[in-house]
Amino acid sequence: MAKAWLNGFLVVSLLAVSGAALTGCESADDSNPAVSGGHAPGSTQAVGTPDNPSGLPGGATPNGNTMVIGVKYVALRNSAGDAPSPTQDQVVALFQNMSQVWSQCDIQFRVEAYSSPVASADGQPYYPANQSDLEAMRGKYDDHAHALYVRSGTWNRSGDLGNDGSNGFSTIPPSNPEGTVFEQSVQTATLLLAHETGHLIGGLGHLSDSTSLMNHFVSPTNTQLSQWECDDTRAAMRQYHAAWIR
Repeated sequence: MAKAWLNGFLVVSLLAVSGAALTGCESADDSNPAVSGGHAPGSTQAVGTPDNPSGLPGGATPNGNTMVIGVKYVALRNSAGDAPSPTQDQVVALFQNMSQVWSQCDIQFRVEAYSSPVASADGQPYYPANQSDLEAMRGKYDDHAHALYVRSGTWNRSGDLGNDGSNGFSTIPPSNPEGTVFEQSVQTATLLLAHETGHLIGGLGHLSDSTSLMNHFVSPTNTQLSQWECDDTRAAMRQYHAAWIR
């Protein structure tokens, strides 16, 4: 789990395995597949995470040829009268920022599919309460050709999503369906979603390095990816997500 304060919201990033029992880090169970998949127990809280932090790593030495990943972003709406949020232009800007972070691994992102359907029209809850709701969203929108990101409304804490403040879940490869689902409050949070992307595309777990993107902290100082993380992510992409590579 990664936590941060983001514009007054408590941001918690959780790694989860599709089809498996999910748990928060404070109550991590060694029998939980999410833990054996690299979801380290324990949590920490960072000071703050702006949506578009300054000083993101750029101009890093590429690892071979650039790997471009096709992205699908679904911004659910509560009703037909609601304006799409974020807009397609904001999503494009988000993934440009994320490409800057992931340039350390010579990985870039291209938004190829953007939609803003009314949740109920697609048979989805706008205010999901349970992990099964998030899995249903993956099942609805995963086209197996793009890295999937789904933005829902604020989570209903009355169900098994719980009251621990967690607001993002990602699958790790190999899973079916796949994707990252997160609340509206973090819909364009560059580093939080870049962190979740490490889980989604590379199966990366959390690290204790205070500068690492995969640290429990999500803050402007946690931006770095190591050589082995880059190598593992690129290998996982080729093995599990070849259809996402452009």
